[in-house]
Amino acid sequence: GTPPGTAERDAARELTITRTSAGVTQLVFSYDASTLTTWDVALSNDLSAWKALSKDVDYRIALTEIWTPAGSSQSLTRVTLEIMDASSFNFSSAESKYFMRLVVTPSS
Repeated sequence: GTPPGTAERDAARELTITRTSAGVTQLVFSYDASTLTTWDVALSNDLSAWKALSKDVDYRIALTEIWTPAGSSQSLTRVTLEIMDASSFNFSSAESKYFMRLVVTPSS
């Protein structure tokens, strides 16, 4: 949600990854719909093999909302994703961590 050249970043706009008390991984990000064509998220447990959510990993969009950051008039789309089942990514039950990467396609 924050342009890369912005020196003072608003933490509320930053991509966040959290684990709920129920053990569900949530990813929250926001974007300006007029500047973004598509988005996808990829997961990896070794930073070399990546699996795209849209093709390989079970997830659900828990919430999509229009959000205006404090002190701004800009309307952003905020998305909350939940990774539904780590087994769909072939993680062992002992897997302690994995990595997520937000992949965006800006509009031209």
